[in-house]
Amino acid sequence: TLGSASSDDEAVALARVTLAENGAPRLVTLGAGTGLEVFIDVVRAPAFAIVLFGAGHVGRAVVRALAGIDCRIKWVDTRDDAFPASTSPNVECVVTDTPEAEVAAAPAGAYFLVMTHSHPQDEALATRSLAPGDFVYFGLIGSASKRRQFEKRLEARGTPRSRLATMTCPIGIAGIMGKEPEVIAIAVAAELLVVHSRVQAAGSAADRRRA
Repeated sequence: TLGSASSDDEAVALARVTLAENGAPRLVTLGAGTGLEVFIDVVRAPAFAIVLFGAGHVGRAVVRALAGIDCRIKWVDTRDDAFPASTSPNVECVVTDTPEAEVAAAPAGAYFLVMTHSHPQDEALATRSLAPGDFVYFGLIGSASKRRQFEKRLEARGTPRSRLATMTCPIGIAGIMGKEPEVIAIAVAAELLVVHSRVQAAGSAADRRRA
């Protein structure tokens, strides 16, 4: 509180105006005689949350490709020395012996990308990610043959085929050729943006129907 209900109400009203107008940060003086100044700065949540497992060559290239995008990346690896010395401000690096726990910790509507250095780890992450949960995208790096192998193993573990159908593998927008990490990263970033654009469009359509 700022000390009085009237000052609190005035500050909230000014903040709401700034938010509605997407205004720049500003210092405002409240009602005459109060001597109170309030700094208002709008902080918006990133457009979408990405949880990226694996800090190899492709993982690093994906992070670079998404550096200027309105997203928040949680970058997860089990190796202490896996990450570069510095990353863009939208990246949080997490070193953990239990990467599967980061699946449960992810926010609703997250985008999962699995590209670790270990096939068993990829499989464990796929099993956990494809369990009932609220995610928008689950992508697994690999070929069509890797997908078939994983589908067979995951189904044997009890993953329903309906959940397997939500897995994207191979990853990356169709039509972009090349095996270089930077090429794969561009294709993957483009695919994420296409999916996110569809989600936004669907949400806007739903809002119009409710209006």
